[in-house]
Amino acid sequence: MASIIITGGNAGIGYYMTRQFLEDGHCVAVLDVDTDRLETLELEYAGSLVICAGDAADEADVARCLTKVNGLWGGVDIAIHNACVSVVAPFDKTSEVDIKRVHEVNFGGAVNLARWTLPIMKRQKFGRICFVSSGVGVTGMDGLSAFASSKGAVEALARCLRLECAGTGVSVHLLHPPLTCSDSPVTLRMTAAPERVGRALARRIESRGFIITTGIKQRLMVGLAYHLPGRMGRLMSRAAKRAQENGASTAKPDAERRAKVEPSDAKTAPSRSAYI
Repeated sequence: MASIIITGGNAGIGYYMTRQFLEDGHCVAVLDVDTDRLETLELEYAGSLVICAGDAADEADVARCLTKVNGLWGGVDIAIHNACVSVVAPFDKTSEVDIKRVHEVNFGGAVNLARWTLPIMKRQKFGRICFVSSGVGVTGMDGLSAFASSKGAVEALARCLRLECAGTGVSVHLLHPPLTCSDSPVTLRMTAAPERVGRALARRIESRGFIITTGIKQRLMVGLAYHLPGRMGRLMSRAAKRAQENGASTAKPDAERRAKVEPSDAKTAPSRSAYI
C-alpha cells in the first residue's frame, strides 16, 4: 500500500487515476480547486481518501496539503502533478493573463509540488515524483503556445530533478498520456477516453522508466515526438486544423436546414432566426 498525493484529481484523467489507486488499496490525497466528485468518492473510501481543497498554483495550498498528508501517513511515497489548464488561441490573441495562469498551474504547480515533496522523500530515502506532460511540450503546436511552452518547462524541470535526485532514493518521471477527450486542449478523432487513460497510467505508476505511458502504442508516439519534433508538430497542427474546418462545415448546413424548417417563424421572430 502506497501513500499518494495527486493534484487535479476531481475530473478527467486525474479522477480515474485516483479511483484506480483507491481500488488497488492505496491511500490518496487529492488537491483540487473543485471537489464535488471527490466528496462522493470519499463516502465509498472513507479513511483512504483525503481531500484538500486548493490550487496547485498556490504554494501555501500545496504546503498545507503536504503537511496534512505527512502528519496522517508519516510520509509520501508518490507525488503526481496532474493539475492543468489550457488556452487554445494564436499567440498574438492570447492575453498575458491567460499565459500567466497556464504557466502558474501547469509549471508552477509542478514546482510547488516538488519543492514540498522532495524534502519528505529525501528524509525517508525513497519516493517518486511524477509530472503529467504532453507531446506538444516537445513538438509545439499551432494555437497552443501557452500550453505547449508550460509543458516544455515541465519536461526540462523533470530532467533536471532526475539528475539532482540521483543516489537519493527519489526517482523522477514524466507521464505521457495520449490526447484525451476531456483533458485535451484540441479535439481530434483519435482522442481517448479519460477513464481508460487514467486507469492505465495508475496501473503503470511504479514503472521503472523515466517516461511512463499508457502502453506500447503511446510509447511509440512519444518516441516519434522526441525524435521528429518538427514533423510531428506540423502533422498535429494540420490534423487539428482539418478537424476544426470539418466541424465548421458540418455545422453550417445543419444550421441552414434548421432555419428553413418553418419559414413563417422567421417572419414573426427575425431576431431568433438570425441566431439559429
